[in-house]
Amino acid sequence: MRGPASPAAAKKGTVSLFLPLLVVVSLLAGQVLLSGCANEWTNPEQIVFGIEHGGAAARSWATMRGDLAALPSNNPSSTDPFQVDLRGYDLSDLDLAGRQADLLMADFDSTTVWPPELPSPFDPALIMELGKSPGLELGRLHERGITGQGIGVAILDQALLATHVEYGERLRHYEERGVTSPGAEMHGAAVASIAVGKTVGVAPGASLYYIATNAPKVRGIAADAIERFLAMNRFLEPESRIRAISISVGLDPSSRLTRLVKEAAAQGVLVVSCGDSWRHGVAVRYHGLERDPLADPGLYRNYVLVEGWGFYRVSMSPAPPKTILLVPMNSRCVASQTGPSDYAFYRARGWSWCAPYIAGLYALGCEVDPDLDPQRFYDTAMATGHPLDVGALESGATAVIVDPVALIEALGGTPASGLSDAGGPAGPNEREVPASLYARMKVDLYYGNAPEELRDAGRVEAGQEVRVVSTEGDWTQVAAGDVQGWLPNWYLSETQEDLIGGVEPYFMFTKDSADLCLTPEVTGPPLRGVAPGSIVKVRAVWGDWAYVVIRVYDIPAVHRGWVPVLTLGTRSEVTPVEADLLAGTPVRFNDFSAPPDQASAGTVTSELTTYDMGVMLNSEVGPWTMVTAAGGWVAWVKTADLHYPDTGPGQ
Repeated sequence: MRGPASPAAAKKGTVSLFLPLLVVVSLLAGQVLLSGCANEWTNPEQIVFGIEHGGAAARSWATMRGDLAALPSNNPSSTDPFQVDLRGYDLSDLDLAGRQADLLMADFDSTTVWPPELPSPFDPALIMELGKSPGLELGRLHERGITGQGIGVAILDQALLATHVEYGERLRHYEERGVTSPGAEMHGAAVASIAVGKTVGVAPGASLYYIATNAPKVRGIAADAIERFLAMNRFLEPESRIRAISISVGLDPSSRLTRLVKEAAAQGVLVVSCGDSWRHGVAVRYHGLERDPLADPGLYRNYVLVEGWGFYRVSMSPAPPKTILLVPMNSRCVASQTGPSDYAFYRARGWSWCAPYIAGLYALGCEVDPDLDPQRFYDTAMATGHPLDVGALESGATAVIVDPVALIEALGGTPASGLSDAGGPAGPNEREVPASLYARMKVDLYYGNAPEELRDAGRVEAGQEVRVVSTEGDWTQVAAGDVQGWLPNWYLSETQEDLIGGVEPYFMFTKDSADLCLTPEVTGPPLRGVAPGSIVKVRAVWGDWAYVVIRVYDIPAVHRGWVPVLTLGTRSEVTPVEADLLAGTPVRFNDFSAPPDQASAGTVTSELTTYDMGVMLNSEVGPWTMVTAAGGWVAWVKTADLHYPDTGPGQ
């Protein structure tokens, strides 16, 4: 695919004032830089594409804020989007125990320094990893090579850190108009990565064209910027032209703006902005979706409608159209302005995050259908999406959650086959599969084709028909309804007669050391060892093997698999190394050199547990047992207060 046409080969437009450009070559990236950019904006004779001034400099939080003395609290009734803003702070000296509710509403970034102990289930690394996914199974399209390759996406926003790994290699043009800020702004890096980021982006193969201006001026120069982007297309090769323009502000209405948006649509270019942009001739009306930060972004069931955020209250205007396209908005991890490999997680944002998402989707559509226009894109997205009831917010409105895979296939993208996404014969790492396959048993799918993956992608039921997405060695990626994930080939059956019926889960103890295996027909090394006396939950039995789930004290080690039935026993047969503490159990704390009844007066503190918890048994001294739990928690408990689950089938 060809990029921008050279100035010598560029077409000539209407003669207008044209001042010479000083063109220099970047020593860092080999890209053309513009110095003292003086191109005529609206009707240039030619445009030299490059990165003006090399882009804005990274901006450190250290120069923008002081220390944080205490963790802020989140007020659900507040409209402030930065209530628990932890970006750039050193929290290593703060005690965050019991603050998980506030932390799960926090914004943070790569430069946030965390204390050694964090309250469960808050896990910033996992939250960031989940947040990087654009969600809604977009990865399936990317795996099939549908990435918006070479399609131009244009953005008008704040000053941009041009060197970020998410988009730097595909930034084809950057120029500033009236930028006076000292460096890059958070908004520019975020929206650019959502649109075209190689990890977090909707269209990771698209090219980026960018105009930067100060935040208060974005709305004011929107019409100029649209005209500028359309002018750029006169000097780009047809397959590389800008097809989507994203402007993450609400636009001031004007006849000129509406005319330009309609001119863009006539050229197959979508202009998408914030707020009631459909009044300016934009075909797309949209709104955002909410996801718990620890929920899988690939599953539709994990999304709900955002009912309020930031500086706005959601108000679905009665103005037409009465249809709304819903896209992910909250709980996103994006490129950060603080460094070329830094990221920031934003728990709650606004329509600013939706506009570049839709621009990226349009770029994917243009890749499979070069003749696509905004109206057909929107109509197809509404026809292929997953319906969601929004009647409580707007009577009579029809809303759907966008289905990127169904949308792109409806626009002409080749559907994934059962053999090879490329549509040809199976490759060397793919195996021939029958037309119909069934889940051999009820099982959790893996997020990736490796048993060490901590996150579950969903679950299939015994006998459920699945569709093969891809295969790799001993692993198969399957889809069943809204669920998609990986599992070893052993768990698939060609017939429904070869199923493993589930059992009512019951508990057992390991009598001896047991190897936890990925399948009962062991073909490789065990996943891990399980110590004698461990509590396991039996979920299925097949011959001499039991499928079990074990307690996990060393996340992220895998915690489910198969063990020989002979290694399991009841409470009467085993000396346990694990037990349960039920809510309300008295526990004592001291220096642990001696049990509480032998400790010095005044050195023992006590409390009651507030929830059921699994514990490891460390040592028993008289009537006391020292126990530990996840997170390094240690306490003394009366041995008689330890609880053990009932064991045996059906219990």
